Amino acid sequence: FAAAAERGAPVLRAAILPERADSIRELHRLCDWVVTLDRNAGIEYFDSPRDNPDIYEAYVIDCVPEREDLGCLQLITSTSNVEEVHDLLDGALVRMGLSRTRRNAEFLLEHLKSLSGRLAIRLTGNVPPTSELIALAIAHANCRRASDDDACWAPLDRGFLVPVDDVRDLLRPLQDDGEDGADGDRQTRPDLIHVSTQSRRGLAFRFIEVKHRRHLRQARAPELLRKVEEQASALRSRWFEWYGHENVYSAFRAVRRAKLARVQRFYADKARRHGLPTERYREIVAELERMVERGPDYAIQPAPNGDRGWVFCPEYRGRSRWRSPQRVGACGSSCSGPVGGRTPISACGRTRRRRAARTEPLRRSRTGAR
Repeated sequence: FAAAAERGAPVLRAAILPERADSIRELHRLCDWVVTLDRNAGIEYFDSPRDNPDIYEAYVIDCVPEREDLGCLQLITSTSNVEEVHDLLDGALVRMGLSRTRRNAEFLLEHLKSLSGRLAIRLTGNVPPTSELIALAIAHANCRRASDDDACWAPLDRGFLVPVDDVRDLLRPLQDDGEDGADGDRQTRPDLIHVSTQSRRGLAFRFIEVKHRRHLRQARAPELLRKVEEQASALRSRWFEWYGHENVYSAFRAVRRAKLARVQRFYADKARRHGLPTERYREIVAELERMVERGPDYAIQPAPNGDRGWVFCPEYRGRSRWRSPQRVGACGSSCSGPVGGRTPISACGRTRRRRAARTEPLRRSRTGAR
């Protein structure tokens, strides 16, 4: 809206009057779920933590970019049952060996909502993938506090994260390769795409796989690191073949890139509401517009220093993250725990005692040697 106004372009602004806001609150009080389908429905009302913090904290929403089957309509699913989500997170923390506190639950929900409201709502499913979602929330927290020169995390003041599960229609179908449809797709795609810009090189895409392993031996297993690299490299190949391969007709590439730009703009706008610096936001939007305008002449680049694999393990007690001594392919993998990360999450007492019991014999042997 602001960018269009600066260029002098005509804009349409839809505002919710106070009486309509009261109706929305009452509707959420009476219903567990509220589905809004409207041409002018904007998620900014629910998803503006800096401009409307009270409304943002009161609701959890599921909203993804415009769907082709809905035309120009916007679909938003929302709920005000935030306490139920907190309870689900409390149970997940205990199962993962992490401390169960209100502060931890609020911290995780904040980062899940910032990454994608759909991820937070997945907690209420029949078989919620809670450990995976908590690992994603912790990864997002680490990225938010990462510096520009961080060798591991993807800093969110330089770009934004896109959950791959939210944008599966952007990916080249695996059926072309004779694989097993949705099941094969789920096993071969990573979790996140980090979108940023490079000086004089345009947009850059980094593919990231996030894992959770309860035990340290599993988190450092070479088989896991190879699996992480396979998932990241598989999506990287599919991505650049679909959007940048020269053997694809330029008209097809133009249509695909226009859709890609529209979806990326959705997540860039979300990142701006959640803290992406305005200058960086404008750079990314300008590159998205340039990608559409230049068509096949625009080169889509992989991010420098390759892809990433992040493994969260509650048993890992190091003050700094553990980095794999060997880089697997083009993917750099690392392991972090509740102590060395940039989060308030900590291991529960039972996990700490179990960890201490395993290390006590080693301490006694070292003392005897001295």
